[in-house]
Amino acid sequence: MSELKDLSWEVQQATEPLPFEALERRGVRRRRRRQALAGAGVVIAVTIAVLAAVLPLGDLTGTEKPPPAATTPRPVVVDRAAEDLLRGADALRDDVTFATATRWVATWSSSYAGKPTYTAVLSRDGVRATAPVQERPYSVLRTGDETIALLGPSGDPFSKDDPSWPRTLMVRLTEQGEIKEPLHWAASTTTFGTNEILTVDATRKNTLLILNPDEKTLRVLDISDASFAMSPVRDSTGRWWLVGMSGAASYVLWTDDGGGTWSKVLVDAHNPAAGVWVSPDGNTVVTQSVAPEEANGPTPLRRSTDRGRTWTTVGTADRYLVRGPVVFDDGRVLLLEPLSGKTSAKLFLPDGEVVGQAPRNLDELIRGDGVLYGVIRPSPGDTNSVFTSTDDGTTWKRFEPR
Repeated sequence: MSELKDLSWEVQQATEPLPFEALERRGVRRRRRRQALAGAGVVIAVTIAVLAAVLPLGDLTGTEKPPPAATTPRPVVVDRAAEDLLRGADALRDDVTFATATRWVATWSSSYAGKPTYTAVLSRDGVRATAPVQERPYSVLRTGDETIALLGPSGDPFSKDDPSWPRTLMVRLTEQGEIKEPLHWAASTTTFGTNEILTVDATRKNTLLILNPDEKTLRVLDISDASFAMSPVRDSTGRWWLVGMSGAASYVLWTDDGGGTWSKVLVDAHNPAAGVWVSPDGNTVVTQSVAPEEANGPTPLRRSTDRGRTWTTVGTADRYLVRGPVVFDDGRVLLLEPLSGKTSAKLFLPDGEVVGQAPRNLDELIRGDGVLYGVIRPSPGDTNSVFTSTDDGTTWKRFEPR
């Protein structure tokens, strides 16, 4: 948390109402790579000669210093174009996700008044890196305790002939430093591996895709039980959850074997589901359908506390769904909801307890590593802040992820 403490925290008290908007973005994960080389520990010239013949050691002069700590990434070369965009008066934060309090990724753009350009900022345990400036927006993913900035193809991800594939990019900040790699097309499939990540944000076309960060491939996932699927999320057991449509009906689906088999439960027989939100241990699951505009008013929020076997209605929420909710292992559900003309964070407990006052214009909640993150809806000339709370929304502190 040391990085966050260095970023001019201040307590935010909010009293203005939150204008709700349609849910537009979503933000999922990775595999850490590491190689260790063990030495013999006996300083003998013959041993060094043998190693020199096997490994490209190069010039040994000046290498007597111990290597940097394994948890500290190597310093990153400053990208001036990205820094200029981030420091510009019209810089606008687009999206952000957290793996831990000191590991996050945020995407930024120049003003939408002209032709915008885009970059991303990655932070890992005190080391910061930026993605190359592009003319297309990056998306953000979380995989375990790591984050990824992703620039997918701009055309059809089904086609290997899409000319934008050479311009794709995956940016990571690892123990070895910043890694920038292009993505490659792979044929669609019905199954995926434990090291692969499901995402709908890579192309911003709401296509369910599989990212393999090791092979650097991106391919379409076909699900026979759904003609359209979105909102993928993985819990700590490895189970993947998502919502899908089959005809007019919407479902929550889940798989424990990488898509080999799917289980599903009906959400709404006539309307699409807005999303699925899952506690870290996978026991508590929340979903909501999106009622047609003419229905007016909120729609039911449904919850399961037994990994999807049984469901109950625990409250209602605006049909446009302010982004969230946050779901806890103990069955609690935290949702942004207007209360008496103010924006408040409300726990859906049996007695409807209100647990705190959210910062003004907060439009997304993210929970990870024991911290609640509140994301402000950005606008040119306004704040690009992110807020944190360690007491489930009772009090908040602020910083800017750039």
